[in-house]
Amino acid sequence: MDPESTSVEARAHGLFTANENPAALQGDIRRALSRIGEMQQAFNELVEVRVTSYIPSYGLILIDPDDGDSTIIVELYPYMLTSSDRAHFEITRRDTRWFLHFL
Repeated sequence: MDPESTSVEARAHGLFTANENPAALQGDIRRALSRIGEMQQAFNELVEVRVTSYIPSYGLILIDPDDGDSTIIVELYPYMLTSSDRAHFEITRRDTRWFLHFL
């Protein structure tokens, strides 16, 4: 999520998070983006991050996007569930319909 988005406050107050303070959540997001930025510098074009201005319903990790064995790890963000209780699943290119849906 874009740390400058107005959605950060809604996310902090309206959904179950580790911290209900919008400023603290902004800080958490900025620190995560900074760490990812360090990975981008170390691995050039192998790391990409995108942010959104709305509260996402799921998160993605795309592994080896240009490889025939690409995998997408999806984490659903349902209301009021902690990370350990959320559904996580992997989709490979063999699952063509869903792979393209999440890609």
